Amino acid sequence: MINITRCFQDIRLFKAVTGMTYAEFTALLPSFEAAMNQATQTDSDLRQRQEGGGRKHTLLTGREKLFFIVFYVKCYATFDVLAWLFDVDRAQTHRWVTRYLPVLEAALGRKAVLPARKIANVEEFLRRFPQVKEVLVDGTERPIRRPTGYEAQKPYYSGKKKDHRVKNIVISTPKKRILVLSETFPGHMHDKTGANAQGIFEPIPPDVLVHIDLGFLGVPKERPAGQFSLSEKKPKGHPLSTEVKARNQQKAIRRVLVEHALGGVKRLRAVADRLRNRLPVFADRLMVVACGLWNLHVEMAAELSKNHSETHT
Repeated sequence: MINITRCFQDIRLFKAVTGMTYAEFTALLPSFEAAMNQATQTDSDLRQRQEGGGRKHTLLTGREKLFFIVFYVKCYATFDVLAWLFDVDRAQTHRWVTRYLPVLEAALGRKAVLPARKIANVEEFLRRFPQVKEVLVDGTERPIRRPTGYEAQKPYYSGKKKDHRVKNIVISTPKKRILVLSETFPGHMHDKTGANAQGIFEPIPPDVLVHIDLGFLGVPKERPAGQFSLSEKKPKGHPLSTEVKARNQQKAIRRVLVEHALGGVKRLRAVADRLRNRLPVFADRLMVVACGLWNLHVEMAAELSKNHSETHT
């Protein structure tokens, strides 16, 4: 079996196989154990044989169970590889993933780092994010296995990427925290269409500056009361002037922060590699968990920076 103890003793190795620092892992562990106990209690009400029956568990502690699931999300190993590494049957690794991934999501929810899935109105936005005066909106794609049959393939084919994909729209802050994550939708749908279908822009208050790219070109016209920062499109047959290029560059410097946030989310190979899991709920949950882990990292890094500044003041 994989030497978990060695991973905990090697800081560089631990971060390489989990995508987390030891401090982040330690901070998440109590919430994971609480969520695990709650899930176990629910399962015990449905069990048909005496508790403790069957083969003894290979992952004995909450720490080992959390390590397993974050290792899976970070490295996205196949069930065969997981079975070899953890010295269990392939079917057992599948059961572990399907069991512990919702527990990890619940633990991140307890830490209040999960992104919102949908904001109903402006009042809810102001209640949940009262300090936010500037947001960045962007779409992100993930490759999937090509579905079987033309009719099944067509909704997922992205002409931009020339591949079969699924998409999400995110709203982030300039500090790179993911505030809102849309539901996962097929890659053939345009970013703006997907955002409008899921009501991404409606709840954003008019006085909040929204940074977008040319994938949302028509949004400012549809929402004239809002404040938008959008690069100017090159006219057909005419080059952009030097002044326009300079303005676009300044806007891009600000908007690139959402790309940095998405890059942080996609440190985890479960949302960067080609998606092997065909169930839509599984694809959506992986993205939610990845955003939650990234938000935990951003939150703890900000707290560490704050404490460091106070120490040297």
